[in-house]
Amino acid sequence: MAEYLSDQDRALIQHFERFITAHKQERIEEVLSMRTDHVTVVLEDIHNSYNASAVLRSCECYGVQDVHIIEEQNSFTPSVRVSRGSFRWTDLHYYNAEETNCYQHLRERGYIIVATTPHTGAYTPATIPLNKKLAFVFGRESTGLSQRALKNADMHLAIPMYGFTESLNISVSAAILLDKITERLHQSDLSWRLPKERKEEIRLRWYRTIIKHADRIEKEFRHQ
Repeated sequence: MAEYLSDQDRALIQHFERFITAHKQERIEEVLSMRTDHVTVVLEDIHNSYNASAVLRSCECYGVQDVHIIEEQNSFTPSVRVSRGSFRWTDLHYYNAEETNCYQHLRERGYIIVATTPHTGAYTPATIPLNKKLAFVFGRESTGLSQRALKNADMHLAIPMYGFTESLNISVSAAILLDKITERLHQSDLSWRLPKERKEEIRLRWYRTIIKHADRIEKEFRHQ
């Protein structure tokens, strides 16, 4: 997922810093230092864009850099109002369920596939092992995870509930899960932070996002 930057790209980062206040640079570095790809979220064919956008917002708030979106019957465009622009700071990876196997892609990158479903004997956010990278899969609001997702799952996870309803909105479920998982990661001695090369790539993209007329500035720089 990371793109290793050229020497010219690294020089461009330094050039961009002339157009960013010290306060903003400090804030960017603070956020980058807490970013992780040790956990990621997969949204499988979510039909309610507001719910999916709220999940994006939670992912960004908890420092999850990558969100994987499987489009089958439903396409997804983030809602600016609901997501509060969080999609500008996260990496969204789109898949067509028939053409690209999201689960194979993640497994090749070292992820354990975790189906979030009320499953007998499932782990909870407090008990699931964190020693390997985890991809948490959320299914459609009405029907839950597809058979494809369940077949590909290496583990199952359920959020403990004690009421009659026994179900939560997908965005609420994601927020509860990420709150507990990131808390556990931060308290662990695992190497959960992003590698230097990935942070460089993200830093450059964020600079392009926040600098006014960044395209023009970059074009002039590269033509020097």
